[in-house]
Amino acid sequence: MRNTSKYNPLKFSSFLFFFLVHSLLFAQKSGVKGRVLDVKGEPIPFASIGVEKLALGSMANENGDYQLDLPPGNYSLVYHCIGYQTIKVPLEITKGYKDQNVNLSEVVITTKEITISARNEDPAYSIMRKAIARAKINKLLLDSYKTQVYIRGSGRVLDLPFAMMYLAKKNGFDENTVFFTETLEEMEFKQPKQYKERVIAARSTAGNVKINQRFLKEDLYNPEFASTTSPLSPRAFSVYRFEYLGAFTDRGHEVFKIKVIPKIKSQNIWEGEIYIIDQLWCIHSAHLKGMVEGFDVNLAHTYAPLEGIWLPVQIKQEFKGSVLGIKFEFKYNAVLSKYRIVKNEKLYAEYQKIEEQLNEKLDEKIKADPLKVDFKKQEKEDKKILKKLAKEYLKEKYGLKRKENAKNEVKEPKHVDSNYQYEVDSTANKKDSTFWMENRAVPLTTMEVKSFHKLDSIRVVDEKKDSAKKKKPDRPNKFGFYELVFGKVFKLGKADSLKRKPLEIKYFSPIKDAEFNAVEGFAMEGSLLFKTYLKPSTIRSLDTRPYLQFGPSLRYSFGREKLIGSGQVHGRLGDWEARISGGTQVRQFNKDQPVDPAINSLYAYIDTRNFMKLYEADFGKFEILRRLTNRLEGELSLEWTNRIPLSNSRTSGLWGGTNKSFESNEVSMPYVPATLNGRSISSTISGKVDWYPTLTSNIYNEYQVFKASSSPRISLQWTHAIPGISGSKADYTTAGLSVFKVFELTEKADLQVFAKSSTFLRKVQFGQMDALQILGNQMAWIGDRPIEQFRNLPYYELSSSQTTAELHLQLTRSELIIGWLAMKKKNWKEVLIANGLANQNQPSFWELGYGVDGLWRFLHTEVVYSQLGSQNPEWRFLAGMRFDLNIRAKTFNKNP
Repeated sequence: MRNTSKYNPLKFSSFLFFFLVHSLLFAQKSGVKGRVLDVKGEPIPFASIGVEKLALGSMANENGDYQLDLPPGNYSLVYHCIGYQTIKVPLEITKGYKDQNVNLSEVVITTKEITISARNEDPAYSIMRKAIARAKINKLLLDSYKTQVYIRGSGRVLDLPFAMMYLAKKNGFDENTVFFTETLEEMEFKQPKQYKERVIAARSTAGNVKINQRFLKEDLYNPEFASTTSPLSPRAFSVYRFEYLGAFTDRGHEVFKIKVIPKIKSQNIWEGEIYIIDQLWCIHSAHLKGMVEGFDVNLAHTYAPLEGIWLPVQIKQEFKGSVLGIKFEFKYNAVLSKYRIVKNEKLYAEYQKIEEQLNEKLDEKIKADPLKVDFKKQEKEDKKILKKLAKEYLKEKYGLKRKENAKNEVKEPKHVDSNYQYEVDSTANKKDSTFWMENRAVPLTTMEVKSFHKLDSIRVVDEKKDSAKKKKPDRPNKFGFYELVFGKVFKLGKADSLKRKPLEIKYFSPIKDAEFNAVEGFAMEGSLLFKTYLKPSTIRSLDTRPYLQFGPSLRYSFGREKLIGSGQVHGRLGDWEARISGGTQVRQFNKDQPVDPAINSLYAYIDTRNFMKLYEADFGKFEILRRLTNRLEGELSLEWTNRIPLSNSRTSGLWGGTNKSFESNEVSMPYVPATLNGRSISSTISGKVDWYPTLTSNIYNEYQVFKASSSPRISLQWTHAIPGISGSKADYTTAGLSVFKVFELTEKADLQVFAKSSTFLRKVQFGQMDALQILGNQMAWIGDRPIEQFRNLPYYELSSSQTTAELHLQLTRSELIIGWLAMKKKNWKEVLIANGLANQNQPSFWELGYGVDGLWRFLHTEVVYSQLGSQNPEWRFLAGMRFDLNIRAKTFNKNP
């Protein structure tokens, strides 16, 4: 049979040319490879390999194997590992890879007397005082830098619950399988605190991944290293003890080895060794371990000199812990190389000049009379001088930055601690094995290679099975049983450049939020909102498009056999947000809605107890929200309401209970002599201002995250009722002031304080729902505002028409009572609670509680002892979700 395929000489020659060029380039690859061993021939894992006077480097893997790509030439290779003597090896690279095994001997620590220590004090304290005083200066010596980072993360499951064994085996989980990721990134830094991380390539045994390595921007010069206290923090001496272990010489510098000892072992506290360079007082390396957020963490940082500044070249972090019975370990190893730095020459010169002056001054004092030298006092003076230098530099830097932003018309929020940008190249997950062979800074181990092939094979087989099945068309706007029950957002229209669509239909399911109470029996409420965006997207990480949203809400009460409804129109434009709403609603007497409908339904189902006291409101309302500044937020509302009393439609729950029938829906407020009873009409204007005077934040991809502990929250609110508008008779004015603050007492303890006072400024006519309400609780569930909520106070019994004052204290500490006795390591904290309420001419109320926060990482439990006036004291057990202190801007915008 004749071959009918056509021969194309042009295509063949192109292929041959490409093959020859690729082969030639691959053949021209050169460098050095080998193993890093100790004097006994045992491998040294994760040793650092660098090139003297060049910002190039690599790292050995767990077996001590390393590889470093270098063009032909003469080099001086530097081999270093914490605890071993650094060595330099001259090397000539010609063609290919040169084999170079090295043996490192353990570092020789000398304990010779040093003169920088004060009498009768461990010299470690003097060394650490100098290092802490110069920490900010060392951080500021660089104006900016760019570096390439290779990161390898590997992990494995150590133990699994029995119920998960089958699923784990099916997906390749076992103790001999290593799951790993590797990424190649570019990291940029600019003063004061701007970071940009761009992922060039990434791959994982789990397929395409996007991993944010935010630990790269954390370093021990920061007072708060992640969520822990750094040994170089100004507060370090209240947290740690230090011990001088000796010194050794590395690359012409004297290096002090300092033992870091926690005063009290606790979470987020380190122990281990930190190495400080004499005269420069900067970090040489560090090897620390501790428990962070319930995980055992080991970290090792290695620095190397470049143009006189010591920079991190290797970061190693190991995590071990368990979540829901799954025990695991994970390791991150990062190699930072190809540094391009911009030194702050002015600060660098001034710093060196001041160092020389300080040393000369100290030498003169020592020569005059060494016995009279007060080293502590001298070091405090040095610290003041260096702090002033750093402050002046930062002031100048921030001033120049603001001028530059104004010139370029850049609007950047004030009071920002750090600005972090993270992006992933569109081709990051498409790099082939050749690319990784040429760019991988740490060779793979045999187990990692086998694991990758094993898991990759499982994933490929699964993908083939999925592709073999009849693939259903992609239906992002499908509507099935799940959507019917839980709600759905339908996105319609042509997407913009950031793949966001201009139209949305929001369906809020009446089934998901169905409830049961004494007044309505079973009740269901659903909404359908139509939302149109007025402009395309401009910010990738946060949808800030202006929009208009409108739609109806319907509620049906089976017990009352009545359908009521309301509607709303609301929109956002910049920092303004407004809503107009009206119709008929069922509301709680306390406008703060203290009773959770879902929890109340459980009580009503099972025990014939109904805590919700409801009335019907025909209303019209106009509201405005405005974020005035980063530290000031205001809201204003105008409302007309026809308030209609309701009575129970049910006499008992589904299964009876200790009480055979529900209590009446009438609200008992013995200290509120309301003058408006029954049906009443009210017209009010209300306002509220929240002020955070010292609030700071971090920016991540243009999204601002506020730090609740950085500022007190001062809230002022008022309501004025205007009589005579469409039949309104309410005539009163109320005002309230509250302050919330988190005090970080120690590294292990913080104290939350909430104080509030409210009063009637005038009271001509008012109803029960206009009284000064207290956020009480009679259920075994803690709400979403724990610091403001009483735990065992009847909802309306102490409502007032005069003046109220309340104080809430909450002390959180790692070891308080049972924490001292717990033998196993824990990730929860203990909480002491004290709440008090004083009302004018009314009984007082107080309660004390003890709780555990973060059980199984998400649960909170409490035992509370309380007393109201002269009544008998009560005990109560409560549970809730883990406490959260995040600050979020208010919004009318909700999603199902």
